[in-house]
Amino acid sequence: MIPVSQDQLASLASILEDRLGFRMGAEHDAGLRMALYERLGASPAPEQIDGYLEALRQSEGELRRLLPLVTVGKTSFYRDERQFGAFRELLPELLRRARAEGRALSIWSAGCATGEETYTLAMELLLEGARPAELELLGTDVNPEAVLAARAGRFLEARSEPIPTSIRERFFELEGGRLQAGPALREVAGFRTQNLSRDPVPTPACGAWDVVFCRNVFIYFSVPTLRRVLTRLHDAIRPGGWLFLGYSESLFRIFDRFELVRIGDSFLYRKPLPVPIATPGPPVQLIVAPVPSPASAAPPIPVAAQMVAPPSPKVPEKSPADFLGRAVELIREGFFPPALALVDEGIGERPGDLALLLTKAHLHVALRDYEVATGCYEAALALEPLSAEAHLFLGVHLMDRGDLERAAAELTRATFLDPHLALGHFFTGRCCERLADLAGARRAYKNALAEARRSRAKSPFMSYYPDLPDDGGISVARAAELSLAAL
Repeated sequence: MIPVSQDQLASLASILEDRLGFRMGAEHDAGLRMALYERLGASPAPEQIDGYLEALRQSEGELRRLLPLVTVGKTSFYRDERQFGAFRELLPELLRRARAEGRALSIWSAGCATGEETYTLAMELLLEGARPAELELLGTDVNPEAVLAARAGRFLEARSEPIPTSIRERFFELEGGRLQAGPALREVAGFRTQNLSRDPVPTPACGAWDVVFCRNVFIYFSVPTLRRVLTRLHDAIRPGGWLFLGYSESLFRIFDRFELVRIGDSFLYRKPLPVPIATPGPPVQLIVAPVPSPASAAPPIPVAAQMVAPPSPKVPEKSPADFLGRAVELIREGFFPPALALVDEGIGERPGDLALLLTKAHLHVALRDYEVATGCYEAALALEPLSAEAHLFLGVHLMDRGDLERAAAELTRATFLDPHLALGHFFTGRCCERLADLAGARRAYKNALAEARRSRAKSPFMSYYPDLPDDGGISVARAAELSLAAL
């Protein structure tokens, strides 16, 4: 097998970025190399590779033939049931609103591959009682061969395993060992080819999409391309509409025009509703009191009565930072009960302060009041469900108590909400090890190492956790390196 040169791989990556908007870094080199061998054979001459790269720059047809080899295209029916559970929760209100406005409910499955996601959405819509005339459901993909397969709606019977039997029997027909999407599904679901990074965003008949599924697509995009695509998606979604991304995809520090909302066990993005503009009220009429005449004027106030004592000076209120600062001093000296009393006093004055509530939970862990600590962490999440810090420390606490499944879920939420949380990745690795998921542990430790090396000037946490090193990630990086070496 003749090796493909690094320059040729770089040229192929450049063509894919120019033509498709795909970002192919060094981690994709092996995949690009295998794609070239698949198209040119195991031993292409260097000049043959150069000629093929030139053909890719010119030929739309050859680019389409290469596409399935460089994109993952992994899909399945009901892939990530938690997100479809969230979709079911939203669906009644989405349908009610669309019906009230006299329009179709519009849903776009962007990057639909061979159509399993789109047909899953169609099944859920019909199971909710929607009629085909009330719906506009579109699946798009950059790969034209995948789109043709989606339109055909034929799947190996083994791929239908995630579909409950009663639903499969209702919506599919079995033909020669393959499942054929039935008339009801094919009436609802439409498909077309579309390059998300280059082509115009499709527009539904009602003018804007209620829901966009765009899962596991952004992994191919550079940050500038991703921001451009997200701006176009944001503009195409109806105010109050929803964007579903893959579980490993986060908009943290990339795009801030969507709201992050937790529905069940899933985090979704919602386009905010416009803030209503206050309408001016009627003009204010000034009423001027009449000036009393000298005859009716009140007698002068005696001088002694005018000598009123000055008001007492205001005692400044203690801020949450004051309580927390004094509590931290006590914790560092090992005085945990007095620190807890001080934190409780602060919470009494400022019951909605997240930093104080989390510090209280940490103190109860240190004092081995484990049930109370769990309640404090849960109270913090009830106060702020999107706090990565609260999810992280609840996950660590649950892991220490042996509740590994719940711990894994909380740690996953923490790193989703803040992908740069090195400590979150590290404890995810520890949890994966205890669950015997060694591949997941390696991945998490590598993420922890990468994020810990992005040195931070200060701690990313608002609360104070006893004995947590504040060294800019050095300790986390060292621990991640040792854990990786031990696997």
